[in-house]
Amino acid sequence: MALTLEPLPADEYAEWREGAIASRAASPRSRGIPEALAAQRAREVFDRLLPASGPPEGTEVLAVDDDGRRAGSLFLLPTHGSVQLGDLRLAEPADAPAVRDLVVERLRHRGVGTLGIGVTTGDPAAEALVDGAGFELVATQMQLDLTTAPPPAGSGLTVRPMTPAEVSAYLANTVETFADETMSADPSLTREAALASSREVHEGLLPQGLDTPGHDLLVGLEATTGRRVGITWLFHEERAGFVYDVEVDEAERGKGHGRGLMEAADRHLRGLGMEVLGLNVFGHNHVAHGLYTALGYAVVDRNLNLALSPR
Repeated sequence: MALTLEPLPADEYAEWREGAIASRAASPRSRGIPEALAAQRAREVFDRLLPASGPPEGTEVLAVDDDGRRAGSLFLLPTHGSVQLGDLRLAEPADAPAVRDLVVERLRHRGVGTLGIGVTTGDPAAEALVDGAGFELVATQMQLDLTTAPPPAGSGLTVRPMTPAEVSAYLANTVETFADETMSADPSLTREAALASSREVHEGLLPQGLDTPGHDLLVGLEATTGRRVGITWLFHEERAGFVYDVEVDEAERGKGHGRGLMEAADRHLRGLGMEVLGLNVFGHNHVAHGLYTALGYAVVDRNLNLALSPR
């Protein structure tokens, strides 16, 4: 067996692209979203990154060749100084380590410093590609099934909407805070790149500012005293909810309010008819990951990076 990476023939690109769009639409992260809407959003992503006219300059769609036999495919997408490997499809997951080595050598030759990949839980090819290869966890996507029994009452916290002044103060700080968290999770990022990424994320989340539908910016209150203990930023659409942020006020930390805020978010979104609640947690935040696991969240996807030291 002699695996090689070759440019995908142009006459196969359209069919490959449709398969990649369908795969993205079927991701566990689309749970709670109607199939048609998930497919539309997946197509919008590909229209931007890998348009129907062909890959943009610098982006590669590659066939995995095994002595003349098609063994799989993938794409390599430059982003913020690194390259992201996406839509890995292999006939034999056991080929994944060899494919990884080919990709690494290809990128090292070009002076690329970091290889990134998203690994969906249960994807044997992607899991085999990263297993034992020195990838570092950048972030984890987790989900809670809201069709199961709700959390027990008694966290002692309620929530109310932020006032306009509270919203302004929160949003003024969150771009910087998220950039700091991103740099802690991915040390290969410069401050400039982290801020640019953070601004892009927040602009994408709130394209209409505070008039963007589905966003609830809430203050957590101690039920008996009404004292503020922290905030949470929730999003909901169709049957899916998402936690964009949860933060305990500095003076209130160490009192279990993180769990209370998460349980309050759970109850709030159940009350809106959601069936699933998702969130992202940075790889270095082991305390938060442990809390979410204890609350019943399951990992559905991991983002990992591999530093490509030159040879």
